[in-house]
Amino acid sequence: MKNENTVRASSSKLQSFNLGRDDEGIQMEDYISELPQEIQVKILSLLPPGRDAIVTSVLSKRWRYLWTRVCNLNFDGYRYMMNRKIKGTYKSDSEAPKFIKWVNSIIDHHNGQIDSFSVYFDLDHRSTSSIDKWVKFAMGKIGSLRSFALEFPELGGFRRSSPCYYLHRRVFDSQENVSFNSLKVLRFNCVDLNDEVFHFLLHNCSALERFEVRGSSEMVNLSVTGPSLALKHLELQNCENVERIEICDTQNLVSFYCCCDNPDTILVIRDVPMLAEVYFHCSRYRDVVGSVFTTLSDCLWQLQILQLNISHQDYVENRVYNTLTNLKQLNLVLNGCDNYNLLKLIPFIKAFPRMRKLELKIPRMAQVYET
Repeated sequence: MKNENTVRASSSKLQSFNLGRDDEGIQMEDYISELPQEIQVKILSLLPPGRDAIVTSVLSKRWRYLWTRVCNLNFDGYRYMMNRKIKGTYKSDSEAPKFIKWVNSIIDHHNGQIDSFSVYFDLDHRSTSSIDKWVKFAMGKIGSLRSFALEFPELGGFRRSSPCYYLHRRVFDSQENVSFNSLKVLRFNCVDLNDEVFHFLLHNCSALERFEVRGSSEMVNLSVTGPSLALKHLELQNCENVERIEICDTQNLVSFYCCCDNPDTILVIRDVPMLAEVYFHCSRYRDVVGSVFTTLSDCLWQLQILQLNISHQDYVENRVYNTLTNLKQLNLVLNGCDNYNLLKLIPFIKAFPRMRKLELKIPRMAQVYET
């Protein structure tokens, strides 16, 4: 009913546009309506899902159902959340049902293929049934879906006051033995998935190039292995219970981003010939640099970009490192209160003779040096 009222309220404005008259009252051609339907759908896909796309249904009979075929369904509630937070009027318990109703109203009427599907809002385990429905809807678009993302942060940060939504393996039962061969991007933020789901997606999405998991507490032992994987970018952030990460014989991996707080996490990386960029941060490691150089000993020579958070690094006097001749960029996160910061940089500078860019990040300030 709300959408019908919106359409009715906007119809007069759109109908006047449809007349196509310029300032002098001369009738103009409506070239947009003459475009092929595929192009019109692409244009509508550039609009946010919901009211902006729905109101175009009053333009003409030809436009009536075009909005149900938009190929990009990206439900981004970030600005709404932040604006309400600033005004002090945001309440998750009352806002979540309205957001869920909006998403459901769109996907219930959608009848075309989709290229991308993403949801960003403050949702948790209490919304499991609705989120499961969205996952099944998107994964049912086999052959067209290229990007899929679920991001449920708590007002922009990781969840603290309530458990995350849990992505169960059973959600994919209807797609059993099916390869999601069109998916290239998977992104999960504040979504719990276990080892089984991680490996299921990794090996059933044959074209997957980017895989990001943030704020998941259920993963323990992860194995990213096999020359057939298309994966180019892997990001694991704040997955606090991961005990082992093994990345081996992965021929296409270009970048690896790892941010964890478990000092006992075992990281094994070998036979990754394309790996050129690595980011590593563990606030509980007292020797981040030593651990990284040991872990990456098999591929250090090929790295071009290295990013390290050494804000909690213990200073080791007169430490000597192997020379990395291919490294072009070094990004370091430092502790502004640490008197040893400058001393820590000396062995790095000596280890990277061809470095062109050094980026230093300190809380509330940052400096970039080009060489």
